Amino acid sequence: MAIYRKSLDKIVSLAQKTRILILLGSRQVGKTTLLKLYSEELKKTKVTTHYFILESMSDLELLSNGVQALKQSGKIKTGQKTVLLIDEFQYLQSPNKLFKEIYDTCPEVTIIASGSSSLEIQQKINESLAGRKLTLNIYPLDFFEYLEFKEPAAAKLLAEQNFDRCVSKQRPEIVVKLLSERFSEYVLWGGLPDIVLEDDTNIKQLKLQSIYETYIQKDIKGIIDNIEINKFNKLVILLNSQIGNLLNISEISNTLNISRRLTERYLEILNQTFVNYLLPPYSTNKRTEVTKTQKTYFYDNGVRNQILKLFSPLDMRADAGNLYENAIFLELKKNLPVSQELHFWRTKNKTEVDFILRYNENLYPIEVKKGATKSIPAALKSFCNQNNCQHAFIVNQSEWTQTKLNGVTYHAIPHFLTGFISRYVSE
Repeated sequence: MAIYRKSLDKIVSLAQKTRILILLGSRQVGKTTLLKLYSEELKKTKVTTHYFILESMSDLELLSNGVQALKQSGKIKTGQKTVLLIDEFQYLQSPNKLFKEIYDTCPEVTIIASGSSSLEIQQKINESLAGRKLTLNIYPLDFFEYLEFKEPAAAKLLAEQNFDRCVSKQRPEIVVKLLSERFSEYVLWGGLPDIVLEDDTNIKQLKLQSIYETYIQKDIKGIIDNIEINKFNKLVILLNSQIGNLLNISEISNTLNISRRLTERYLEILNQTFVNYLLPPYSTNKRTEVTKTQKTYFYDNGVRNQILKLFSPLDMRADAGNLYENAIFLELKKNLPVSQELHFWRTKNKTEVDFILRYNENLYPIEVKKGATKSIPAALKSFCNQNNCQHAFIVNQSEWTQTKLNGVTYHAIPHFLTGFISRYVSE
């Protein structure tokens, strides 16, 4: 079965614009698979390709010996266009030195390299590569890719949907029912490829546990000296219980009995290793709006649920609304082009809109509802009126309608269409 990843299209495009492309992402998001898929693409051309996995001692030793060793082995030949695909390159002692030497002395060579942790990479790839490289973040599967892996026929069905199809009366209810059910499964288990392809729920949980334990043992213990691993774990659990909420660093510091500075350092580690994301507020009025405090989200619902040992059905859970909000955040983030920004909006009297998508000078507020709703939230109306918005979105379980009010078009759309919003506002 052919596996489709949107990131592969981006790799193909970016590789034509740079000679060093760095793929960053957490463990098990599919970076190795993407390198192999790109290798298959290159086989269709006359470009010579060499694949290195640096968990292999022989490959690690060869690259560690530098350009001269690569030339002696025949991996690099003068005048021959060559692509070096390097997996887990953070195992190199000085990747920046090797990449710079190749860039400066071998103009016919392109490097596509992946790493599991941006923290490790930032320690090893320094300013010597400034202006020489591009970076592409790799995330777990978005919902469309999830369907491609799990149920290609449903993916085809989703791709055929017109964002504004609601204006026609030909929308079959079975489409909404099927895709909504699949989205609920996605909300529960997340988008890590190996988990998506596994049908046995017990094996899913074991694999999710292994992924998180490997993150702690390799990515954290291996690169952070003297880390208080128990308190770090407690921080992760605490953050997971608060997804979608404002982050109170002082409260977290007191709960964990650690300094504010150390709490901020741990939060930085979680962000740099693609495990926890902090969403900044949108504000134009310092007197009435939240201007600094951020909201917290986790990189994958499946790993989050495994950490908390919670896999009961969504309709039986008190945190279902938080899980849907986290999943919607991830859908928006995974499909966010560099030309767009994502924020949230909250006033000091607690009026809030979940997400604000900013594109050029236009603002698109997005409110998330766990269930179906036809009503327009008051906070959404308030934000639109204050900021001259033309479009707003109510992401909900099944309603698919448009309402025009005071010059604003309010789009009620099912959860499964979230990944289309960025494209829609760009058109």
